[in-house]
Amino acid sequence: MNRHATRWLVTRIGAGIFLFLIIGVDPRADVLAHFGGFFFGLGLGAVGALLSWNRWDSQLGIAYVTLVIVAWGQTLLRIQ
Repeated sequence: MNRHATRWLVTRIGAGIFLFLIIGVDPRADVLAHFGGFFFGLGLGAVGALLSWNRWDSQLGIAYVTLVIVAWGQTLLRIQ
């Protein structure tokens, strides 16, 4: 792995950790769920980087957006 790739990887993982610390460790948040989601996403991203998913990009993008909308919708319905 060259220097540029290492910097790119460390920056992305560092940003994910920072985001987890800002949002996921809020006393009102479900810390275990955010922790599990962070590591599940990290693992899924690693698998995606190792496999060639170019032909699946649009379907995976649609699935991701759908998952985010459904999760936020359920959360917002519980708050009200």
